[in-house]
Amino acid sequence: KTYSITFSKPGYAEQYATVKATLSGWYYGNILFGGLIGLLIVDPISGKMWKLQPDVTANLSEKLALNKEFPTVLVMGGGYGLGNIVDLVRSFQNVTIDMQLLVVAGKNEALKTELQQMAHSLHIPYKIYGFVKNVHELMGASDLVITKPGGLSSSEALAAQCPMLIINPIPGQEQRNCDYLVENGAASILHNLNDGAYYVE
Repeated sequence: KTYSITFSKPGYAEQYATVKATLSGWYYGNILFGGLIGLLIVDPISGKMWKLQPDVTANLSEKLALNKEFPTVLVMGGGYGLGNIVDLVRSFQNVTIDMQLLVVAGKNEALKTELQQMAHSLHIPYKIYGFVKNVHELMGASDLVITKPGGLSSSEALAAQCPMLIINPIPGQEQRNCDYLVENGAASILHNLNDGAYYVE
């Protein structure tokens, strides 16, 4: 089954994602244990009868020229590169595991330039992006996304089944998003950006 997802918000470029799924083994288990109720009602409505195809991430890694053997961490600060992303990325200078880092600076050109200058001190593979229109692909290829809990970022991470490490939630909607995601096991919160690499390891 294939889903086409459109994320839109006034003032932001629309983002698109295509998610392909196959039947999950849990579906057959629920037929056995849940009978007709599990078969015809619970699983189809909840979406638990579907799972992502295992080759989706591998294909995206190849398309994005990533090392398939390394875990991938995506760092985002929103469309305008908000938050002290430089300190967060700098924390990966002494990381002790094999991994690769993707950093999206958004429309903040000054941030992008600063990141490019500072990132040379990293001892792991990295890619620095400006404003991108393929966030869904970057998330689909990542094992973890470190980001603000905005509506679009949170929705795309959930659609990509990518765990979140939340930074800099703004009081109001972002804080409520953060609380909901953490309470439901979809995210953790990073209070000190200088400890980013430590918590990833």
